[in-house]
Amino acid sequence: MNYRNIDDLNHCILQHLSILPRDFDLIVGVPRSGMFPANLLALYLNLPVTDIDSFRNGHIYQTGERGKTFNMNNIHNVLVVDDSIATGDAMKKCREFLKDIEHLYNVKYCVIYAVPLQINSVDYFFEIVDYPRFFQWNIMNHSILQKTCMDIDGVLCADPTPEENDDGEKYRHFLLNAPPLFIPKVTIGTLVTSRLEKYRPETEAWLQKNHVKCNKLVAADLAGLPVEEFTPSEIKEAVCATGRADKPMVQRMIGMLLGIEGDIQADEADALACAVCCANSIRMRAFEKAGSTTRTYATPRRGRSAAGARSAWTALFTKEGKTS
Repeated sequence: MNYRNIDDLNHCILQHLSILPRDFDLIVGVPRSGMFPANLLALYLNLPVTDIDSFRNGHIYQTGERGKTFNMNNIHNVLVVDDSIATGDAMKKCREFLKDIEHLYNVKYCVIYAVPLQINSVDYFFEIVDYPRFFQWNIMNHSILQKTCMDIDGVLCADPTPEENDDGEKYRHFLLNAPPLFIPKVTIGTLVTSRLEKYRPETEAWLQKNHVKCNKLVAADLAGLPVEEFTPSEIKEAVCATGRADKPMVQRMIGMLLGIEGDIQADEADALACAVCCANSIRMRAFEKAGSTTRTYATPRRGRSAAGARSAWTALFTKEGKTS
C-alpha cells in the first residue's frame, strides 16, 4: 500500500518546487483536498491563493492583508492545484468549470501525486504514486474503511492517562467521556480494541455519542487473543540491541532482519518492530515452558540489566544453535 501523510506531502512539495516556473500570478486550489497543497505552494512561492469557485467569481484575497481582495487585472498566469489525480474525472470537471474564463488567463494544471496513466492529463506533477494508495488527509472519508480494522484508543479518541486507567470508576468515566480525535464520516468495518468485554456498554455509548458507525466491535477478551504490551525501549532493544535507537536505526535494522529491499516508511518500521519484539517474546516463553531456560533471560524491565539480558539471550540462542 502506498500511504502518504501530511509531512510526506510537504516534503514532496519542497523537494520538487523547482519544476514550477516562477511566472505564476495566482494559485487556485480545488476543494477540499487540493486546498492544502495549494496553500503550501502559495506560501513557498509567495503568491496569492484562492479556491476555484472564488477564482471564477473574481474574488481573491491579497497576501498579508486581511479582508482585502486582489485586483484581477494583474492576474495573467494561473496554476490550478489538486492533491492528486487518479481517473482524471475531477480534473476534467475543473477544466469544464473554468472553460468560460480560460481565454482570459493562461491556466496550467498541477497535482502533487499522479498515477502513471494520468501524468499527461496535467501540466505538472510532483510524484508518481500508483494504486493502492491512501492519504492521511482524506482516509477518514474513504469507503475503504468499510473493509478495515481500526483501534479506538489513540485513533478515534485520546488514550487514557495512567490515573484514568484504574479498571474502575475513573476508567468508566473516561470511556464515556473520552475526547474524540479522528472521527470518520463513513462506516468502519471492524473496531478491534484492547478494552475488556465488560466495558462494551460504555464503549458503544461513546461511539453513538460521537456518531461513529461500525459493522462489528471486537473486544480483546471476546476475541480470545492475548494482549501483548511492550515499552518503546523494549521494542528498540529487541530489534537494535539498544533501547535508545532512533527511528532511522530501527528502519535499517528491520530491513536487514526481514530482508526488505528499498526504503521502509517510519510507521511501517515501527509496526514491524512491534511484531518482531512480540515474536521474540513468544519464542522466549516457549523456551521457558519447555524448560530450556528460566526467567534469568528476561528483559531489563523484568529484573535484569540491559547488558545482562543481552548476554543471557546470546548464550541461550548459541546453546540452541540459533546463531552462527
